[in-house]
Amino acid sequence: MDKEDKKKLVNNLIICVFKLGEELLDKPVNTAREKEFLEALDKAIDIIKE
Repeated sequence: MDKEDKKKLVNNLIICVFKLGEELLDKPVNTAREKEFLEALDKAIDIIKE
């Protein structure tokens, strides 16, 4: 995989994650799994910012 492929992959992943995240953010966090997902989302955003 070259750098361009990785960029495309990461961008697609970000789009998917944000769509999922938006759906979850509209609702209260009920399950441990949702909480885990939102924490993972925060970590992913931090990594991407670096």
